[in-house]
Amino acid sequence: MVYSISEKNIGKLLLDSNGKTFYGACQEWYPTRFRRMTGCGPTAAANLLACASENVPFGTAEARVAVMQTMWNYLTPGVRGLHRVRKFKKGSDAFFKAKKLSLSCRCAEFAADSPLTIGQTADFIKEALSLDAPLAFLNLLNNSVKDLERWHWVTIVSFDDAEMTATVFDGDKKFLLPLPLWFEKPRDRCGLAYYAK
Repeated sequence: MVYSISEKNIGKLLLDSNGKTFYGACQEWYPTRFRRMTGCGPTAAANLLACASENVPFGTAEARVAVMQTMWNYLTPGVRGLHRVRKFKKGSDAFFKAKKLSLSCRCAEFAADSPLTIGQTADFIKEALSLDAPLAFLNLLNNSVKDLERWHWVTIVSFDDAEMTATVFDGDKKFLLPLPLWFEKPRDRCGLAYYAK
């Protein structure tokens, strides 16, 4: 079975700009070099927010940058980026409280003392997608997945349960993430998050 966010939410994320298709917000749009280097977490948060709230302007690149900048104020990366799922959750929940939004950030983190199995990971992904919520995925090692950058947040929008493969949006890239291949190597401190209503 294939789990996916709705066509409506897919449509919110897709943008044709300057002859290029973008799959959500794009980290490269940040105005400063430091934010372009470290802003993947707030960028993924902007994608999640656009799908979770009806009132988020996301129809142009400029509108998406404004949302990215706002999310940066709450999910502020350090020199190594936003490298913990709990920081993503803390910043997201602070944003929801400040803006009086009836949302919460749910997360699952891979830790050495309590590692998630591939089945638990698939279940968490399916849970989010069943609620029409894309997921932010923090990957510190690409674990042989060619298109997946290290130390990077991306957005998961669908999951094929039979193939154990997720569809990932990342700026101007769309690619498949085979969970069995990603699970071949250590996954400490990686994780997933989604916004629940």
